[in-house]
Amino acid sequence: MKFPTYLLISSALLFPPYLCAQDSGRSRVDQVSQSFSGLRVTPFNVEVGGLGGMEVRVVLKLENVTAERGSAQEVAVAAAGGGPSALTSQTARASLSSGTGDFYVVTETLGLPFGKNADDWLIIKPGGSVPVSFGFMKTDANIRGPFNFSAELVVFRFDKQKKESFQVYFPSLHLR
Repeated sequence: MKFPTYLLISSALLFPPYLCAQDSGRSRVDQVSQSFSGLRVTPFNVEVGGLGGMEVRVVLKLENVTAERGSAQEVAVAAAGGGPSALTSQTARASLSSGTGDFYVVTETLGLPFGKNADDWLIIKPGGSVPVSFGFMKTDANIRGPFNFSAELVVFRFDKQKKESFQVYFPSLHLR
């Protein structure tokens, strides 16, 4: 059965795209990605383990999507961190809380440097992707999700020769 063209056009105008969207074959995780300056950040996994089950690890997929924008170039990314001095180990600016109001303390960042000097950046080639993780600790083993995760990342834009920071926020992440 063929629909008249005016019906198709008017339905497209009446219904926003998210109401008419079809499954693109992407997982639910891909649909909550956030992008900034050619970097796409996607939550990949949330897992519990370590020290008596008191650690939560959030794994992110960092992907260089500059080619999708027509200007394929390397992306440099680092964790925004804080600490008493440059001589001590830094702590990532990240947070994790549960829907029940529990807060977790960030303990480590794996695969993502802090950008303290020119050699301390994660370089991702166009089309490439890299997993990184943030570890969090709770004082008891009563860990319940879903989790709200946020982290501050820094991207170095080679075309503009400047650093830009941005905050990713992923609410309602579930354990796998």
